[in-house]
Amino acid sequence: MKKLLLAASILFGTYNVNAQIPDYGVLSQNIVITDIDGEEYDLYEILDQGKTVILDLFAEWCGPCWNYHTSGQLTNLYDTYGPDGTDELLVMAVETDPTTSVSDLYGGAGTQGWDWFNGITYPIAKQSIGGIFNQAYYPTIVMICPDRSVTEVGQQNTASLYAATQTCAPAPTNTNDPRLLASLSDEFFCQGQSANIIAVLQNYGTEPITSATIEVFDGATSVASQNWTGSLNPFEAEEVVIGSVNPSTATTYTIRITSANDDSSNDDISTSIAPAQILEVGENEKNIHLDLIIDAYASELGVIFNEGSAPSEDHITVHNNAADNPSSVLGFLQVGSLADNIGTWEAWYDVNNEGCHWIMFVDSYGDGINWQKPDAKIEINGSGGSQISVDPGFGSSVTVVFDVEFINDLSVDNAGLNNAVKLYPNPATNMFNLALDLGDVRGNSIEVINMQGQQVLIETLNNVSGEQVISIPATSLENGMYIVNLHTTNGIVTKRLSVVK
Repeated sequence: MKKLLLAASILFGTYNVNAQIPDYGVLSQNIVITDIDGEEYDLYEILDQGKTVILDLFAEWCGPCWNYHTSGQLTNLYDTYGPDGTDELLVMAVETDPTTSVSDLYGGAGTQGWDWFNGITYPIAKQSIGGIFNQAYYPTIVMICPDRSVTEVGQQNTASLYAATQTCAPAPTNTNDPRLLASLSDEFFCQGQSANIIAVLQNYGTEPITSATIEVFDGATSVASQNWTGSLNPFEAEEVVIGSVNPSTATTYTIRITSANDDSSNDDISTSIAPAQILEVGENEKNIHLDLIIDAYASELGVIFNEGSAPSEDHITVHNNAADNPSSVLGFLQVGSLADNIGTWEAWYDVNNEGCHWIMFVDSYGDGINWQKPDAKIEINGSGGSQISVDPGFGSSVTVVFDVEFINDLSVDNAGLNNAVKLYPNPATNMFNLALDLGDVRGNSIEVINMQGQQVLIETLNNVSGEQVISIPATSLENGMYIVNLHTTNGIVTKRLSVVK
């Protein structure tokens, strides 16, 4: 069963995002959680004891929340490894929906469980802290390690949750220990542009740090460097823009702290950067075609298509903003616009210019569009078989960056031959017609090409000319979009055909 959705104000959210976590994946502000009995839990204080914290962020009306809550997995984890067990960690459940009340946790209209406290040994609180974790859906299960790093671990069993806690880094012991947490670098860049290399620098030492040198290496060659200065207290983190690159092919770079410090084992991270893919678009029709096969939950899908460089902001925020300012996008699909169980969805978006474009796909549940749907697909189609395929299991969101290049999709004379060829009916079911008024121009053949660029039908003509109506069977064609090419002695006339059965 799919999870229920969070309020629309924070629901919507190749850059792939599978979990929404705080800035840089670090708990950058302390939280004091007060449980239903009035006991306070200072998270920083607990983390400083070397303990890991597991938070179940739920809503009392959420069916999947109740199912996981009553599964016993978190209770077993708390009883075995919590204060009454080995005392390695703390488990808490926090009802984060600001529209509900404490009384709902004891049962009532609209609640999933009659008593959320029955059989539960770990603390339960009612506190609106979902925004701190950029919570996108219910339930969200997060793990906070002693080094303040935050990971969404999901609804796992007790053994898997405990195994996840064992991956936490130990509490810091070194005095001067800057480390690199993550790369926020551009994954792709368009022609004539470059990719920014950005790293997250964290103070993993016990004393403040004020400087560090960070370099970028292509193999053994340093290609960018930044002498960072500032002030970071223990566990604090900051983005550092190191430089930019524009490799000719996909390249993996090493980002490294090269200034002296107490522990060099956490000084390196890597990032991969590549030129954006090219999508060829017909200079006459100037549009792209999205062709999707979707799982049963099409209502969870949202799409944005726009020109220029991809936004660096959180995808959920970008999608929400697009809903309020549709004039800024070339194409937009609001989450919730599609009906569940529709199976397929197609859209045509106009392209105004060549150059950098991006398409963002978001899924409000966070698992892409292929749940129990092995044939799910996302295809971005241009002209002449040009296509970009996207992984339908993209998680919460994915942004595809590509360069549009116009191609001649109508290589015929300038005498208006294209207007002398009509295709009907369109959409077609079992057949379609080409009505020709070619004059002295001779027609040699008709071919039909699918969106994968494959020839699926060919009809040989015996140098037809003048006025003709040619009927072509479409019974062998599946539902979808096709390119129909009429080959003539003056070039090729191209028409677009839709088949719907």
